[in-house]
Amino acid sequence: MAVVKLGPKIMSTLHKAIRYIINPDKTQGGHLVSANYGHAGDDHHTLAAAMTRDLKSTPHGDGPGLRKAYHVIQSFDPNDEITPEQVHELGVRLAEEITGGEYRYVVATHTDKDHLHNHIIICAANAVTHRKMDPPKNAIDQWRALSDTMCREHGLNVLPEAPATPMRQADKVDARRGMSMAELHAMAKGHGLKDTIRTLVNLTAATSKDWADLKHRLAEQGVDLGTRGRHVTYTWQPTGFRIRDDKLGAAYDMTSIMARIGHAAVTPITFNSRLIARKDLTAGTVEVWLPGSKRQLKTVIPLERIVVTGSTWRAFLADRHEQVITNRHGDYVDKIRSQGLYEWFGRPDTSTRIDRTEQRIIDNVQAGRSIGQRRYYAAIGRRVDRINEHAKDLTVLMQARRDGQDITRTMRDLRTRIRDEKAALQAAVVALADAIETGETDTVVEAKDEMTQREQRLDTLEHDLDTLTRAVNTLRQATAPDPPQDRTREQRDRQTAETEQARRERNTQTKRPGKRTAR
Repeated sequence: MAVVKLGPKIMSTLHKAIRYIINPDKTQGGHLVSANYGHAGDDHHTLAAAMTRDLKSTPHGDGPGLRKAYHVIQSFDPNDEITPEQVHELGVRLAEEITGGEYRYVVATHTDKDHLHNHIIICAANAVTHRKMDPPKNAIDQWRALSDTMCREHGLNVLPEAPATPMRQADKVDARRGMSMAELHAMAKGHGLKDTIRTLVNLTAATSKDWADLKHRLAEQGVDLGTRGRHVTYTWQPTGFRIRDDKLGAAYDMTSIMARIGHAAVTPITFNSRLIARKDLTAGTVEVWLPGSKRQLKTVIPLERIVVTGSTWRAFLADRHEQVITNRHGDYVDKIRSQGLYEWFGRPDTSTRIDRTEQRIIDNVQAGRSIGQRRYYAAIGRRVDRINEHAKDLTVLMQARRDGQDITRTMRDLRTRIRDEKAALQAAVVALADAIETGETDTVVEAKDEMTQREQRLDTLEHDLDTLTRAVNTLRQATAPDPPQDRTREQRDRQTAETEQARRERNTQTKRPGKRTAR
C-alpha cells in the first residue's frame, strides 16, 4: 500500500531540498539515490546546477517567487513485504511515468523511518522543449493512480479511491492535516489518530485520580492535553496534529472526562478565581464563596474535581454528592445536592454543536482566479447558502405545523430529551471507565457501543433543535412589519420647499410695518 502526496513547494533553495533527500544517513550511504541525467547522485550542488540551467533556459522558469521543482513523496505501509531496493525501483518508475523522461529528476529512498518512502524531486522546466511544467488540476490523482497500478503489479494493497484533489490545493491538504505518512497509512486502514486518541483517553481516564494525573499520563503516551475555555484540545506530540473535543465526540469533552475519572455522573459549575476564599493544599480542598451571597456563604470543593484554565475554575461534582454550605465563619448552614448549586452558579452552556467555515469550492475547484474574485464569489456563496438554509428551515416549520405539532412544545420536548440523553451518555461513559478498570472485556465492548450510539442520538437531537430554532427565527423575521422606508427625494424636496416658503412668509410678516394708531 502506497500513499502519494506533494511535499513542500521548492521556490528558492533547490540545492538544499536535494541535499536533504540524498542524505547518506537516510539512503544507505547513497546507494538508494538515482537521477536521470548521468550523475552519481552524491553531490547536491551538481544535481541542482543542471536543473537550474534548464530553468534559466525556460521562460518564467527561474526567478523570485517562481516554482523551481515539484517534490513528490511516495510512502509504503510498514506491513508491506517489500525491500528498499524494490521501493526505489517503484520510485524511479513513478518519476519516469510522470516526466516521460523529458524533465530532470532525482529519486531517493529513505530507510530511516518505520515505513519506507521515496522522495522524488522533479525539475519544473522541460529539458527538451524548455517549457515550464503546467500540471493539470487533477495531476496528483493521476500520479496516485500510476502508483496504485505499480503496487498491484507487486501484489501490494491499494487505498480506496479518494475524492479528487485539485492540484493547486494539493500542497495545502497535507499541511492542514498535520499528519505524517505513517499516520495517513493508519487512517486509511481505519486506525486514524482520532481513534488512537479516543482509545488512549478511554484507557487512561478510567484509572486516573484527577485531571493533573490524566494530563501527565497522556503526555507520557504522546498526547498533550490542553484547555481553552470550556473546550479540551488534544495534541499528538510526534506531529503536532491538534483536535478539539467536539470533533472527537461528546464523550470526550471536559464534563465526560471528569465523569470517567470520578466514576460517576457529574454536575459542572464554573467560577472565577476571585471567588476563592481559601486553599488548603494539605487537605486538597478549596473554599469558594457562593455568588450573590455577598461573601456570607461558602462551600468546600476537592481540588481533584477541579480543572483550572487561567482565572477560570471548573468544578465537576458527583451528582449524588451533597455539598455542605457554611457561613463566613465556617458554621453549618445547609446541605444540598450538587445540582442545587445552580441556585448560585449559572448553568453552563453544554451544546456540543460544531461551527464550520468552508471555502467556496465548486466541483472541487475554488471559484475565482484572483483574490478579489474569490472574495466576491465567497460572499455570493454565503448569501446563497443563507437563502437555502432559510428555505429549508421554513420547510421544516411548515411541515411541523401541517402535522399539527405545537412548535414551542416540540422545542421544549427536544431540550428535555437532550438533557436526558446527556445524562445517559455520562452514565455510559462511567460504565466504560468501570469496565476498563475491572478488565471486563465484554462489558467494555458493550459500554463503548452504547456510548457511541448515545453520541449519535445526541448529535441528531441537537441538530433538530438547531433547525427548529433557526426556522422560528426566520419566520419571525419574514412576518415582522417592514421598517419605515426612507423618504423619497421628491418628498424631501417638497418638504424643503414648504419649509423655505414658510420661512419667507415669517420674514415678510416681521418686516411689514404695523398700522399707526390715530391720536
